[in-house]
Amino acid sequence: MLRPVVPILRAAVLALLVVASAARPTSAAAQASASRPNIVVVFTDDLGYGDLSSYGHPSIRTPHIDGLGAQGVRLTSFYAAASVCTPSRAALLTGRYAARTGLTRVLFPSADTGFAASEVTMAEALRARGYRTAAVGKWHLGARARFLPTAHGFDTFFGVPYSNDMDAAQGYAPLPLLRDTSIVEQPTDQSTHTTRFTDEAIRVVRESRGRPFFVYLAYTMPHVPLHPSAAFRGRSRAGAYGDVIEELDANVGRLLAALRQAGVERNTIVVFTSDNGPWQSIPKAHVANGMQPWDGGSAGPFRGAKFSTYEGGFRVPAVVRWPARIPAGRTSGELATTMDLYTTLLRAAGARVPGDRVVDGHDILPMLAGRGPTPTTELFYMWNDSVEAVRDVRWKLRLTNRGRAGVAAGAAPVPELYDLDVDPGERYDVAEQHPEIVARLRARIAAFVRELGTRGPATS
Repeated sequence: MLRPVVPILRAAVLALLVVASAARPTSAAAQASASRPNIVVVFTDDLGYGDLSSYGHPSIRTPHIDGLGAQGVRLTSFYAAASVCTPSRAALLTGRYAARTGLTRVLFPSADTGFAASEVTMAEALRARGYRTAAVGKWHLGARARFLPTAHGFDTFFGVPYSNDMDAAQGYAPLPLLRDTSIVEQPTDQSTHTTRFTDEAIRVVRESRGRPFFVYLAYTMPHVPLHPSAAFRGRSRAGAYGDVIEELDANVGRLLAALRQAGVERNTIVVFTSDNGPWQSIPKAHVANGMQPWDGGSAGPFRGAKFSTYEGGFRVPAVVRWPARIPAGRTSGELATTMDLYTTLLRAAGARVPGDRVVDGHDILPMLAGRGPTPTTELFYMWNDSVEAVRDVRWKLRLTNRGRAGVAAGAAPVPELYDLDVDPGERYDVAEQHPEIVARLRARIAAFVRELGTRGPATS
């Protein structure tokens, strides 16, 4: 009676094995693809810490970006690596302080310099791991063909080579829009950029067809001059500045919807952040061309803005979502920087972090996932090639007279010490009360200056 059962069981087992085999990737390439997350880094231009509704803005509405943070982790002590465009972008894409790459100052259209061929960008490391790589939007790391994204690990580029204010109104040639290294529109219609850049990112997502992708989406807004599209002009209660941010938010929503429709949402890491703090004092040239003096952003509770080494210049909003690995609904005040994104994203993808040079970024994925503290324990604040300040987990020493009123030119820098745990707005200088902390942090600045072979704090 038992014998007829054996073939039946054998057939059932074989059927189960067939089903299980069909459920698994059928090739080594497919298995590798399944283990590699897609990566989208959204890098806005001059967006301040206080410019999103989830970071306290009372009248700008950003439901899609806020929702992105609610589905992952929202960071409140996250920093750009510089308070201006070029060095900040160089640091993000290499995981290194800009002084190590030589790109410490803003590049202008006529500059005959840019990314060195020896640097290993995030795109190069990910492409070596099999990723499709696309740069979309603002580059600003060299305008010559040898410095553009396609020379530094990106399969494609659709965007502008430098800041959106470097155009005919400022005495330069009209701003060009490039496809790879060729001009496709000049002057380009900036009111279309947010939508067209999003369209390009969505196209990459839809055409990847199972191949892991890295999209670096660097919007030109809200850098001045402001260019909301006709559909968003006048929609925000916060004027033109609010218009462009609400347009950014709507387009982030479009991109997130494309990830869902492509079925890759769960295994895609999405990062949204800014290259530096807001431009609060609008230049007279832009006001003369129709902007208002108040058409700038908010640093929230922080002192200073773009160009500054106070918190408002460096501390930026940041949200990270990866449903497969990062629990939803967390807010973290742990210290982290854009340089950490380099190491974190490469390791998440199984890509090699270069071992032949100093990489300043750390792997912060355990912190993002709520499994431990941040490995990042200090940040140096640089202005061009000068080290002006340093913070550890709690304390910040600023050692420069730049931006301080009533200080004689050439005078020795007067230390400013702030306890960021209780005074994140840097209102109360406690240097006199804590000389031992001043001495310890001053020594860290001196050691870092020696390591970089750069300059110490500016005297004015």
